Amino acid sequence: MKSIQTKLITLICTLLFITLAIVSTLTYLQVKQQVEENVRVEGQSLVQEKSDLISLYLESFASSIDRYSQDSRVVTMLQSPEEEREEAWAIVNEDFQTFNSLNEHIAVTYIGSNEGEFFTEPFIDVGSDYDPRTRLWYTDAAANPDTVIWTEPYEDASTGEY
Repeated sequence: MKSIQTKLITLICTLLFITLAIVSTLTYLQVKQQVEENVRVEGQSLVQEKSDLISLYLESFASSIDRYSQDSRVVTMLQSPEEEREEAWAIVNEDFQTFNSLNEHIAVTYIGSNEGEFFTEPFIDVGSDYDPRTRLWYTDAAANPDTVIWTEPYEDASTGEY
């Protein structure tokens, strides 16, 4: 009798163990799949959110750049005779100083003229032979005067760094 009872208990325990193992394995696989899907969706959402924030950030700078391209003080400075340009630059430079102080991520604000002059805030000595008209940022902007352009990082003329 004990032999049959032991065999039944062993059989029932084995069936329960197998059932629990199967249920646990299926549950694990479903949960794993759901977690992976949730991570994928959340990751895509975070990437999209960061992309939107970066776009908004760059659009804000583009608006400022566009504003300066239409600012009468900047236009006047660039169109003024050479002997009046330093005085006109002082007015624009004051605005650039304010702009830079309000935007902590801006290191330098600068303008290149059609005559090859280069005005920076803060002042950067790039040497007398520097001609902004030869730089990619200038040629791209000159080729697309109604559009704010973005360039790849380029070597800084004064430091040689990117």
